[in-house]
Amino acid sequence: MAARHPRRWKDNLMFDHYRPYANHCQQNSRTRVVYYYFDFADNQKQTFAGFLKSIIYQLASVQEIISSPVAELYNKHGGLQEPRSGELIEVVMEELANPQRTYLLIDALDECLKDERQILFNTFLKCSLPANLSMLVTSRKEPDIEAALKGSFSHTICIQSSVIDSDVRTHVSNVISRDSTLQRWKPAVQQEILEAIVQGSHGI
Repeated sequence: MAARHPRRWKDNLMFDHYRPYANHCQQNSRTRVVYYYFDFADNQKQTFAGFLKSIIYQLASVQEIISSPVAELYNKHGGLQEPRSGELIEVVMEELANPQRTYLLIDALDECLKDERQILFNTFLKCSLPANLSMLVTSRKEPDIEAALKGSFSHTICIQSSVIDSDVRTHVSNVISRDSTLQRWKPAVQQEILEAIVQGSHGI
């Protein structure tokens, strides 16, 4: 069996907790939930531009009528040219200005390329974000990220510890119990896999 990056297991956990709430919010026309994962396995998903385009797409997809800023951006580039970051930020800010309550979840910020996340810090986070926007950011502890986010968020919780191991263990146990291939392996081997993943996750 191919080894999986510890980050993958953690993100499955986040998705498990996030999905029911997102589904609930989608039924509430006054609330929007936007999620972005800086995927370590996909270079296109490690960039600031990729982050902005995903936010625009998600916000636009829940509207019955495409907003003027989004339509104008598309018409300007016709799907043939990549818009500049400044144009993307402008559209994002206009979309976020919508009176609906918006929850923005940014997962694995540390997987964003360092130069790219500096752009994010110096542009998006420096913007005057609307009061109806709530953000949740997850990341490994990196000096530049801690410095950039310090003072910008009301709560900071460290989960990079043994406390999260029980959640990882529960999730992996459930995955193993549902996997038809792994179920054919001896219990001792299943336990070895479980312990290796929990230890390799390092509390993340």
